[in-house]
Amino acid sequence: MRNTLLIITLAFSIKSSAQIEQVEIKTKPAAKLAIPPYDSLNRDYHIHGDLTKNEFSKLRELIGQELTVIPRSKKYTKYYNFNFDPNQAFFSRADLNGTRSNYNDYDGKKLRITDFVILNSSYDENEISRLVFELVDETTGSKLYWCFYWIGNISYPDIPRPLLMQGHYEKLKLKYVGKDFVSTSSSSNMFFDNNTGDSVDMQAGSMWKCIKMAYGDYTDDPYQKLTAVLVSDRGNEIVIEFANLTKYFISKEQQLKNIEEQKLKQEAEKAEEQRKAEASAKQEKLQKIANAKQTEDARKKSIANAERKKKRQEDLITKYGYNYGTAIANGKVIIGMTKEMCIAAWGKPINVNSTITANVTQEQWVYNMKTYLYFDKFGKLTAIQN
Repeated sequence: MRNTLLIITLAFSIKSSAQIEQVEIKTKPAAKLAIPPYDSLNRDYHIHGDLTKNEFSKLRELIGQELTVIPRSKKYTKYYNFNFDPNQAFFSRADLNGTRSNYNDYDGKKLRITDFVILNSSYDENEISRLVFELVDETTGSKLYWCFYWIGNISYPDIPRPLLMQGHYEKLKLKYVGKDFVSTSSSSNMFFDNNTGDSVDMQAGSMWKCIKMAYGDYTDDPYQKLTAVLVSDRGNEIVIEFANLTKYFISKEQQLKNIEEQKLKQEAEKAEEQRKAEASAKQEKLQKIANAKQTEDARKKSIANAERKKKRQEDLITKYGYNYGTAIANGKVIIGMTKEMCIAAWGKPINVNSTITANVTQEQWVYNMKTYLYFDKFGKLTAIQN
């Protein structure tokens, strides 16, 4: 019985091992859209009317970011119709129908971006005519929609975007609050003490510290503006619009960096001047050496020429006698010289004319239109016409 079971078991095992094995082949998953990490300080989002779909894909990195509805300014006195501006409303549906909530109802509230919706009514399918933000109210959890409209020729140049990127605001505080600043200009009536209301006599180079970054009321804008609160080393406290901070102040850190950069620049300029001076001195030295060599070569050449001239004169004197030899050496001809002596003194003539009479044979050597030498029948120089 035990043997029978063993045979059956082996047979079953052999039969099972003979079956075709299968494996699941996994395909490569579809590539996902790469969304870069959000960096509010180093990325500028400029939403414009002809936003393309390619540009829209970059905005998806904003999903999950917290927004704050910028409060209205309580000091604003000019007339502005908030109900007319379509940017100042939130809707209950993505198609911008349904319930419309007034912007003022969400003054200062926290919202979070959950998605974007495109409402494309443009003739160009690659352009977005309206971009809708899908938002969630952090307090109630309700979903609402805010649309960025392109308002054609109607413009509100002083109306800021009503939604503040909270992450950007927090990073600005980390970057500026607690930092030291230096005033870059002097003014006696531009800033006023935030506690006393008195004008602050600001001197260029005075020290200030940023103690707060906050939104404040302004009379020239319907919404609050981001401001920096600065305290001087004299105890004056001023509030300045953040957009103007770097116009009148420079951070101490940046100032030291600028000083260091200026120092390095001056050192580089000084090193360059020194390099040029050394190069100029080297060139001047080389030129002096070259001039000295040229002078020495000219001196040696002059000596060599003088020696050659002296040697030639000595040879000519030895050959033709002192008078004729000296004259030939100096390039002169005198009466009585032979044709050979004249050639040695002046070289060969350009033309030779002969005159033969009954008793006289005369030869004329032509050197130019005004210079002639005349020889008798014995080859002696008898006349010089010059």
